[in-house]
Amino acid sequence: KSNERKINWKKHSEIRLQNSNWANELSKLERTLGLTIPRDIAVGLQIVHRIVEENQIAGVYGPLIELFECPDQFMTAVEVTAGNSLFHVVVNTEDTATRIVERLNEERIGRVTFMPLNRLTVQEIEWPQTADAKPVINELQFQPIFRKAFLQIFGKTLVCRNLEVAATLARTNNLNCVTLEGNQVNKRGAYTGGFYDIRHSRLEIMKGIRFWKQKLEKSAIEEEKIATEVQVSDQEVARIIGEMQKIDGERGQQRATIEQLQLDLQNLLQKKQTQKVLIEQKQIMLLELQSSLKQLEETKKSYQEELGTDLHSQLTTSEQQNLQNLTKSISELNEQFNNLSAKRAQIESEKNNLENLLSNN
Repeated sequence: KSNERKINWKKHSEIRLQNSNWANELSKLERTLGLTIPRDIAVGLQIVHRIVEENQIAGVYGPLIELFECPDQFMTAVEVTAGNSLFHVVVNTEDTATRIVERLNEERIGRVTFMPLNRLTVQEIEWPQTADAKPVINELQFQPIFRKAFLQIFGKTLVCRNLEVAATLARTNNLNCVTLEGNQVNKRGAYTGGFYDIRHSRLEIMKGIRFWKQKLEKSAIEEEKIATEVQVSDQEVARIIGEMQKIDGERGQQRATIEQLQLDLQNLLQKKQTQKVLIEQKQIMLLELQSSLKQLEETKKSYQEELGTDLHSQLTTSEQQNLQNLTKSISELNEQFNNLSAKRAQIESEKNNLENLLSNN
């Protein structure tokens, strides 16, 4: 995705640079075309363009020169025939024209001729059938909606093979005639001619303008497409970066969890070692207790064996006589003790009675 993004960015930068260069070429040609027409018309066309853009005025189709194309060999004849009429602005109605003229008057600069299609009155004429001449309008390519405007300018003009043919057809058919070189013969018989510098041809310049506009239009679509791809790439990269950051965050949490688990494991291992030592100590103590218990069992067994024998049988005759005497003495002493304890209790009872008597008296 990163490489795709870089490729798209590179393509976008290249096409933007290319479009900038093409736009410069277009601007040069537009300035050159502006220099070929009277200043007041050039300024007027600029202001009309601005007024239409600012006010979103519909029904303004543009100067006549922008609305048609023709083969290169007829450019001079067409241009000579139309003259400055090439810059008449075609509109749909007189209301549209009036609205723009009012704004032009407010601006107090520039001058433009409008051709409202709904007010143009033209007639289709019957052209002479000859191989030496053709109607100029038949050599133009334009949309049918604009036919009235083109008939207004070119509807009575023939393009002729040479000046002699032009003179003859102009006289016999009451038509204006023009040669491919730009020499003119009008229906009244006047001749206009001489050298015509095609290097400054308005139609040739317009052809270049149309060429660069078409390239820019196509390139603008391509640029928009690439810009969309760049945007998609940027969004995808941003998404991937977001996922990476999320993964990094999860990794950080996992790392912290692992560290805590490692610490807990270390504590458990330490506790295990401590328990192991305690178990070993307990095992030693158990062994000692088991040994002591065994000794006690043996001692107990010995005592139980001693308890099972007659004590008198282990005493001498003299010891047995002494034991009897002592037993008798103990019995007598116990009897004396009991008698003395009874007398003492009696005396204490009498004492208590006397004390009570004294207290009451």
